[in-house]
Amino acid sequence: SLFGQEGTLMKKRLELIQPIQKEVFAAIEAYAKQVGADAVIDSSNNPTLLYTNPEIERTQQVIDALKK
Repeated sequence: SLFGQEGTLMKKRLELIQPIQKEVFAAIEAYAKQVGADAVIDSSNNPTLLYTNPEIERTQQVIDALKK
């Protein structure tokens, strides 16, 4: 099939875009670390976190609190 999640078009798109995304995200992370940023938010449309400083990660604390 040409279209859909498993279609040829989607597979080709991923094949072409993923290497570029990896490079861009690596550059964002490197820059964020260089300037001491704790988070980078993509504000071009719906905000998406592109990098967060692991020191501000609080997921496990929230999970622990929810288990109580």
